[in-house]
Amino acid sequence: MKKIIYLLAIATLSWACSTSTADISGCIDTPNTKVNLSKLGASTQVLLDTVRTDAKGCFRYKLKIQDNEPVFLLVKTDSAHIATLLANKGEKIQLTAQKNTPQYTVSGSEGSLQLQELNNNFNTSMLKFDSLYRVLKIAEGSKDYAAIYKKINLELGAVYVKQKRETIK
Repeated sequence: MKKIIYLLAIATLSWACSTSTADISGCIDTPNTKVNLSKLGASTQVLLDTVRTDAKGCFRYKLKIQDNEPVFLLVKTDSAHIATLLANKGEKIQLTAQKNTPQYTVSGSEGSLQLQELNNNFNTSMLKFDSLYRVLKIAEGSKDYAAIYKKINLELGAVYVKQKRETIK
């Protein structure tokens, strides 16, 4: 009898060590909305679950994590990307976002914080690219277009180099 209890205890302990969870809670500004949670692979996206926000726009999800491998998780609604998270077992990730903006805040996960920083830097660079492109379009046909084009092109290059460095970092 002692051997059976001992073996059951070992089996339970080994199962508990190989499978664990990350707790994900979030609030977006839209109550009663479906939130899709998908696991991202190198070239795949697998829908794990769909949860619904409550009357305050908040949701909770327990993500099963196996073999101590972090999981890239895409959080989105039917119409908008909310955030990309990097979840490790034992983390308690808290997400706050607005549905129609690319900005979000995250806490409780170092990997998710780094992804948030990467996302924010990318969005800032895209805004600068768009702004410079608009200036260039407005300048089309002007007598100073060649000089403006050269200046804008240098600025675009600087934004690109800065974004690339931030991404590598």
